[in-house]
Amino acid sequence: RPPLERELIFSAYDYQQGEVFGVDLTTGKLTNYSNGPGVYDEPEGIFPSGEYTTVESDRHNPAGKSFDRADIHKLKLDGTGAMERLTFFADVPTYRASNPVVSDDGRYMAFQMGRSGVAAGIGYGLFLYDFAKAPPSRFKDVGISFPPKAERARVEKGKEPKSPTVVSYFADPPIEENEQTRVEAVT
Repeated sequence: RPPLERELIFSAYDYQQGEVFGVDLTTGKLTNYSNGPGVYDEPEGIFPSGEYTTVESDRHNPAGKSFDRADIHKLKLDGTGAMERLTFFADVPTYRASNPVVSDDGRYMAFQMGRSGVAAGIGYGLFLYDFAKAPPSRFKDVGISFPPKAERARVEKGKEPKSPTVVSYFADPPIEENEQTRVEAVT
């Protein structure tokens, strides 16, 4: 992981349902960063500073079935397991957020909207999350807490976007897109 590139971050899928691990490439020491037994945690995109990684996780939904009800969280790579929930798509039973990628400057995260019951990796919309404009989260180490309605992603059954190219995370209601349209994140 950046900045020194001396550690490899990976998913331990068969350990405690799924954990975020790191292996020191010089010593071989393993570190369990997520340490969430019975919770699905899969690392996706490491921030340029190397201090955090994005994680697909179902820790907000203890009755979840792994990635099928996952949302995107930000995990601090310091061994504490501190996580902050970034998206709230899985609060609507038929959706999830997945496949986040953090920009080289750490300001943006691109991710997709998935559907429950559909194979991993299949997306139904591409979203752009602007860390500079996003409101600070009050939901760190979320457990089973849920945010107020105003802070949830605006994706409701019957109002989902129809094949968007890029849609703002904070669009309310979601905007129908075409291939030539791009909507910047707004607060």
